Amino acid sequence: MSIQYSDNATMLDAVASTTTSQIYDVSKRQLVSIQFTATTYSSGAGTFSISASNDGTNWVNNIAFLDATATATGTSVTQKAVNATATPAIAIVNPSFRYLTVTCSVAGTGTYSATIEAKG
Repeated sequence: MSIQYSDNATMLDAVASTTTSQIYDVSKRQLVSIQFTATTYSSGAGTFSISASNDGTNWVNNIAFLDATATATGTSVTQKAVNATATPAIAIVNPSFRYLTVTCSVAGTGTYSATIEAKG
């Protein structure tokens, strides 16, 4: 069985200061991942976190997600720092929420982006 529907969207596009993305609806998706990247990086880090809501009004900040690059299988984290242009990270998000946002807290130089892949 193949995955029939797939969305790929930029949630944050080359932000240089602390920014929260627009709301993204994942309610009809079964698989959700978000890639975090840095460009023009020279120091500091961009620390990404994810917030979730089922009604679009009340948000739970710093939800746990699987770190796809973790050394331990199934390691959940609430934040992921990206501190090198050549080292992106991917969060695997439990699709049990209706809405998601991503916040990147920037401490240092560089620009940071988040791209969501939602399937199902």
